[in-house]
Amino acid sequence: MQDPAPEPSRPSAVPTRYIVAAFLAAAFFIALVAGVIAVASRPLMARYHYSIGFGHNQKRQFDGAIAEYTDAIALDPQYADAYFARGYAWNEKKELDKAIADYTVVIRLTSKNASAYINRGAIYSAKRDFDSAIADFNKAIQLDHKAADAFHWRGYALGEKREFDTALADYNAALAFDPTDANLYYARGNALRELKQIDRAIADFDQAIRLDPMCTLAYFGRGFAWNQKQQIDKALADYNQAIRLDPTDPRTLTNRGFIWAEKKEFKKAIADYDQAIRLSPGDAASYKYRGDALSEVQELDKAIADYNEAIRLDPSDAYSYISIAWLLTNAPDMRKRDAKRAIAAATKACELTAWKQPGYLETLAGACAAAADFDAAIKWQTKANALLPDPAEKAKGQERLEYYLSKQMEQDYQSAAE
Repeated sequence: MQDPAPEPSRPSAVPTRYIVAAFLAAAFFIALVAGVIAVASRPLMARYHYSIGFGHNQKRQFDGAIAEYTDAIALDPQYADAYFARGYAWNEKKELDKAIADYTVVIRLTSKNASAYINRGAIYSAKRDFDSAIADFNKAIQLDHKAADAFHWRGYALGEKREFDTALADYNAALAFDPTDANLYYARGNALRELKQIDRAIADFDQAIRLDPMCTLAYFGRGFAWNQKQQIDKALADYNQAIRLDPTDPRTLTNRGFIWAEKKEFKKAIADYDQAIRLSPGDAASYKYRGDALSEVQELDKAIADYNEAIRLDPSDAYSYISIAWLLTNAPDMRKRDAKRAIAAATKACELTAWKQPGYLETLAGACAAAADFDAAIKWQTKANALLPDPAEKAKGQERLEYYLSKQMEQDYQSAAE
């Protein structure tokens, strides 16, 4: 028998260290490729989050929008559009400082972005930082000399600084680039009204209404202008229309209340002021004007309470101080008169107006006379007379002065007799 064939030889085993090395090399390669893919896909993922955020913005779901834009920025910190859009969402949520911060990043990333300067300037305007706002609008106009929005916003900021001539020039420039914007005609009309060019202002408000019959502000502005021309029925009609279009604007209600008061319809005036205060309880003017109407219907305690609230909201409100002084001096019910408080209120009003308002000085003189301090009454009436510009008013002031002099003489005579 033949010997059995030898068993075929087998390859020797691979050492374990080579297996581990090969596995690590493969893992490193896979990780490297995955990392490259991940890095390459980050901008794509950022744009995906941006598009979702944009959808939230469109639906006014600003919290969701901000979350998506934040994710986009985390993936791509140089993504200027995401900062811009997040700034818009922050602004809509009234988070103005956060909005400014985002637009500032946009400007750093894209220094020639006129829209970012315009939006940041608009927010500075909302914060009433008009100098910063104007600086941003200036830069936007340098970048885009046809940017109607920049001229419009700069005109607004200049108007708030009472620079109406310059504001008017900006509105003219904006209208040259966009003559179909009803809000621009309203804005220019408002500047013209402040410049006492009332007929031109009304023409601009008319044009705004022709372009947009639903432009509430144009009816508001025209109503104000009609009132300046003492055409209160036309003013009332415009305020009525403005309120029909937007019954939630407290300014229009306050102004209509003022017209009702002009027409001696004090209960209607009070009703409008009541509604304005419900809508905007922090508006000092509504309390002040309601105080006027309440005093006309002899609700003096309520009137004084309203004047005091107006002062609490606006401590520089000299008118409310002098109104309190007048009521405390001249109240028909003698029990409600209080000369000491009247003098204090009138003095404060005069201090706030630098002692240059003759009517306030006359009220102070009257309060002093009510307290039988005729020396002081003579002093303040004399000062008032020197400031009165109208001859007829000066003549009346002289009559009051002579009355105080006669009362002082009586007082001196009685003192001497005693």
